[in-house]
Amino acid sequence: MKQLCYNDEFSELVEDVFSNYWKTYDDIPIEIINFIQNNSEHLPIYSFDDTDYYCQKCFEPLENGICNSCSINYKEKQDREESIFVQNITDIINDNEFFNYYCFDVVEDNVLLYKLKDYIYFDNPLMKKPFKTSKITIEKVYLVKVDGIYDLINKKIYNYNSEEFNDLLVNDTLGVYSYIYTENLEKLKSTIYKYSNIWKCKDTKKTFIIELDSITKTPLNNNEFEFLMKNGLYTLAFSFIPELKIKYKKEYLSFIKKYDLSFKIYHALLISDVFDYNFLKYFEMNMYRKNLEKRKYNYKKIKEYFDINNIEYDHLSEYFDYLDFAKKLGYNMKDKKVIYPLNLKEEHDRLSKMYEVASNKINNKNIKKLSKRLDSNCYEDDKYIIYPAHSVEEIIDESKMQNNCVKTYIEKYSNNETQIYFMRKKDNIKKSFVTIEVVNGKVVQAKFKNNESISHDIEMILKKWEQNIVIIN
Repeated sequence: MKQLCYNDEFSELVEDVFSNYWKTYDDIPIEIINFIQNNSEHLPIYSFDDTDYYCQKCFEPLENGICNSCSINYKEKQDREESIFVQNITDIINDNEFFNYYCFDVVEDNVLLYKLKDYIYFDNPLMKKPFKTSKITIEKVYLVKVDGIYDLINKKIYNYNSEEFNDLLVNDTLGVYSYIYTENLEKLKSTIYKYSNIWKCKDTKKTFIIELDSITKTPLNNNEFEFLMKNGLYTLAFSFIPELKIKYKKEYLSFIKKYDLSFKIYHALLISDVFDYNFLKYFEMNMYRKNLEKRKYNYKKIKEYFDINNIEYDHLSEYFDYLDFAKKLGYNMKDKKVIYPLNLKEEHDRLSKMYEVASNKINNKNIKKLSKRLDSNCYEDDKYIIYPAHSVEEIIDESKMQNNCVKTYIEKYSNNETQIYFMRKKDNIKKSFVTIEVVNGKVVQAKFKNNESISHDIEMILKKWEQNIVIIN
């Protein structure tokens, strides 16, 4: 019996003319297995509790990205923040992680796309101490067409413009890194990918983090992808977001190539016009959350202010919060003494307290009303609960316990411009655990204490919860 597949018009199922695709681990070419294993062996371990990187073999801390005991260089991965995330290095035996790998193949002019999953775990009963083990499996096999993809295993069609494809993308990412195997991309030259130039990236010998649409929908339906590949802007091409319709300035090409910019960092460059990669990394983190694209700040002057006063760029978030306080409290935003305070931390804290006092009474009433409506979005499982902040006092307490600036969002929450939720452990419900910000039904921020990034397992829970959030206007 022949396999079913999609016809050339991508409109109906027909009998497949081939069935020769990988079905088990033994079918996967050895060079692809070697690529996955080599990439896996160079992923450092990152501990959230002490914000440090460790070697995955001896579990010793890294020095400048290098394990002195094992002589393994993790620096490239550490710089790109590709890591095996754990809450605490001492508890690694209870942790597991997985990464996706996409590989193309061509069978009788048909383009196949394989999704392989590399499961990584450290619990080995035969060893007295943690020992890294991995298992590679074939998760999906897609037949790729210009208008969509067909899942050969589950016999399901995904048109690129459908809700089903968007849902597939959400489930595909879920906080997981996905890589593409580039060594055999030249096979695509005589296929539907012939105009994409996607194969040009293989000569860099680099690993690229991608998403499913960036190797299917985008290269097959957007000329911008071809332009970026032709100009050697491979990371930019794989992170390209067509919906933003950003024009590319040729005079920026050398800087983009030098630092191998992603799409979001390039967008930050366009908004700020600051040619400093370290600045852009932190600027991009605040760009969307603070709506900086629409603000008329002089970002070159802001960078100069930070440099003269020896302020680290990771304080940009604190700086933009300070400007928000100053504006809401009626300060003269054309006064240079206001825009560039002599002591950023002192002025930030002072204005934060002033704003807190000025806004509490009215906001408290609005928050109590809104939180009753948001209670419909509460979440509970065996270990955790998620619920909305019910008062100004709760938000201030959360801010103190978490050592964060969630109290600065009181007015926005009161006006339902953003929504604040708390995630707590059920066995210690009075203690803060994760502070969450939701906008238009989407989680835009979720942080542990001291604004530390959440762990992978918590991110998975929040993704699941997010899918059921009811938007309350």
